[in-house]
Amino acid sequence: MESIRKVRIWPLPSQPPDLPPDLSNPIAACALTPAGPAWPEHRHRFALELVAAQTSGWSGPVSETVALILAGELAPGLLGHDPTQHRALAHRPALDE
Repeated sequence: MESIRKVRIWPLPSQPPDLPPDLSNPIAACALTPAGPAWPEHRHRFALELVAAQTSGWSGPVSETVALILAGELAPGLLGHDPTQHRALAHRPALDE
């Protein structure tokens, strides 16, 4: 059973303003153009990495605001937590450093 040792936040490239050019015709026919860089959440995107002893897990993209909340408020409570026991997460206190 591994536990989370580190929580890292990684910057991602901005989302392009248009649809990908390689969409198939049926998908392109019903796809909506994303807001892209018009929204701050699309200009400044981040991925969350949970690091254990032998592996990492990734989630994202998240906005800058969500990344700041994760890094500042939630990360201390994730350290030492068994990621396979996610239902117990709300009951896990933050560990003192």
